[in-house]
Amino acid sequence: MLRITFFILTILLIKSSIAQWYLPKTPMKAVRDKKYPYPFWINLPKDYEAKKDSVFPFILYLHGRSAQGTDLHRVRGYGVPYTVDKGNVDLSNFIVVAPQTNKGWSPMLIKQMIDTLQKHYRIDSTRRYLTGMSMGGFGCWMTAGQYPDLFAAIAPVCGGGDVKDVERLKNVPTWVFHGDKDPLVGIQSSIAMIEELRKINGNVRFTIYKNEGHAAMVRVYDDASLYQWFLRHKKENSSTLSTNLREYLPTF
Repeated sequence: MLRITFFILTILLIKSSIAQWYLPKTPMKAVRDKKYPYPFWINLPKDYEAKKDSVFPFILYLHGRSAQGTDLHRVRGYGVPYTVDKGNVDLSNFIVVAPQTNKGWSPMLIKQMIDTLQKHYRIDSTRRYLTGMSMGGFGCWMTAGQYPDLFAAIAPVCGGGDVKDVERLKNVPTWVFHGDKDPLVGIQSSIAMIEELRKINGNVRFTIYKNEGHAAMVRVYDDASLYQWFLRHKKENSSTLSTNLREYLPTF
C-alpha cells in the first residue's frame, strides 16, 4: 500500500512539474476576430496602458509549417512567442503579434493584417519588424519583397525567397539566419538571396550556424542581439505615425 501511495504521489509531482514548465509566464492574449485575416496571439508592452500617448515598436512573427492549423496554442511552441513566454529575453516593451495560418502565408493577407492592427493598436509605424522561421522565413522574404515599405527591418530564419524581389529589398535592412546542415530547407535557399542582394549593395547580413540543422534555428529568437538590431532600424519616411503620439524606445 505504501509503495502504491508513493507511486501515485510521484506521478502527481511529475505532472505538476510538467504543468509548471509549460505554464506561460506572460499574459499573451488570443484574438479571433473576423476583421483580421488570421487568428493571432498578441503581447502588449507592460506600459501600454500607462503610456497612452506613446507608440511602441512592433514585431510580427510568422510560424513554420509544424504550427499551422486551427489550434492556436501550437503557435506558442517555439519562436518569438515561446521566447516571450520563457522570458529569456525581455520583450515586454514590444507589441508582439504571432498569427496562425492553416494554408501557407499570403503576403496580401499579412499586409491586410498589419493595416488592421495599425488601426486598433498604438504601433510605431516607423519601427515595424518582420521575422519568421522555415515556412515563416519564406513568408518573411515574400511579404517584404512585395511590400518593402511596410518594414524597418526583417529577419528571415531558415527560409528562402524569390530573387526577382531582390531589387525591391535592396534598402530593407535584412538579417538572415540558416544552419549549414539543414536537411529540410537547404542553406542554398538563403545564399541565393544573399548573393543577389550583395550584387546590388543591399543592406544585408548573414549568420550561418555551423553544423546545425533545421530545428536548431529556434535559438535565434533567444538572443537579445536580434531585437537590439531591430531597434537600430527605423523608417524615417513613414507617413502613418501620428504627430500627437510619442515614440517609446525600449532598452536592453
